[in-house]
Amino acid sequence: MDDILDFVASDGEMGKPTAADLRLGLATAPVLFACEQVMMIMMITMMMMMMTMTMTMTMTMTMTTMMMMMMMMMMMMMMMMMMMME
Repeated sequence: MDDILDFVASDGEMGKPTAADLRLGLATAPVLFACEQVMMIMMITMMMMMMTMTMTMTMTMTMTTMMMMMMMMMMMMMMMMMMMME
């Protein structure tokens, strides 16, 4: 609970300095949760970009390039599925 209050309360409301853990470089639960969400959003964004590139460049791509793009997309999907299971 104290970790969440670091983000929503002031020093006066808490009766002590807020975000002390962050200043010490300690990763609290809210920070770890935010990092997980950012990673998921980045992976989804990258996958969407790759899919768009694949669709628009299919005519000019060599078979090898296309296969590499497909493999990268599959790896990203597997990583996203693993993150969701945690």
